[in-house]
Amino acid sequence: MSERRDDYLDQIKWKFSDSLISLLIFIPLLLALLVPLALLLGISSLPISTTLENINTWSILVPYLLQVGVTLGLVWFFAIKLRRARWSELGLRPYGIFRSLLLALAAFIFIFASNITYRLIASRFIPMEDLQGRVSKVILSGRVSLALLIPIVIFIAPVVEEIFFRGFVYPAFRKKMGVVWGILLSSLVFALFHFEPYQIPPLLVIGAILAFIYEKTRSLLPVIILHGLNNGFYMLVLMVFMKVTRG
Repeated sequence: MSERRDDYLDQIKWKFSDSLISLLIFIPLLLALLVPLALLLGISSLPISTTLENINTWSILVPYLLQVGVTLGLVWFFAIKLRRARWSELGLRPYGIFRSLLLALAAFIFIFASNITYRLIASRFIPMEDLQGRVSKVILSGRVSLALLIPIVIFIAPVVEEIFFRGFVYPAFRKKMGVVWGILLSSLVFALFHFEPYQIPPLLVIGAILAFIYEKTRSLLPVIILHGLNNGFYMLVLMVFMKVTRG
């Protein structure tokens, strides 16, 4: 078991500083590219905006595609180009689909229960409207095509976020400070990078579960499936709510 663990640590070619620098420059780099592009394309409102009046399909699609490019670009530069790692060392390796589905389903049940518990407790102190995340508000506004949001939320976001947070950030944290602190701190970073203050507790739980599964399987497949399943259920609930409330 220790030999297997040592082999795994040896495969992590990128350093803790690589992940830390990526996290520190992510937002400045994204904004440096996003703001001029938004001005060039005449996009008057971005997903980071606190108001939804001018949000539309293009103001979601263009920034998100840029965010995907920056995220994967940082992973490619620091892990693949700079440290000569392979994508398989970032977790893009096969894992049994049946076992992946079972793991994802079992973990999803726990995540669902923890989310319900959190909302029941938090709703006593925080208005329900504030507990809604930014994505929820965008969906419920009806200003953005669901044909665009569904593939982004259920498929693209899980793949990109898991490559970055579990495949790239977590292993570097784990190698530097061990499994427990690696899971906790990488999950905290995952939660904070969603920029949803009231969603930090449930996102922290989700991040920890995803990191734990990745630690045990060494593959991104189960965590991508779990991430997509969680997001998909979340979207389904919102879509049903929209249909019921709007007739």
